[in-house]
Amino acid sequence: MLAERAGPGDALYAVKVQFNEEVRSTLSFTPVQKVEWETARLNRRIAEAKLLASEGRLTDTVEAEVADAVREQTEKVKQEIATIRETDADEATLAELEFTTVLEVQ
Repeated sequence: MLAERAGPGDALYAVKVQFNEEVRSTLSFTPVQKVEWETARLNRRIAEAKLLASEGRLTDTVEAEVADAVREQTEKVKQEIATIRETDADEATLAELEFTTVLEVQ
């Protein structure tokens, strides 16, 4: 689908983020799957910002939108990790490590 290739500032970007990714999110049934997906979404936002910056297309507006998306994804991941921690501390720790690793790599 064309929207999947869209980046911040592109016409189809809203379809990608607000429709395609939200549909995919609803297909994540377990808290662990939700953490994995939200971490992947976070990784996407950071990679998109880096690409735009490398191309000299990272405007203040787009940077603010990406920062908001990163904050939103981070909050969702933290909430899901808290949900996992209620029933499985080891699994929560693994999910937290995966999330932290993505942030450190980016």
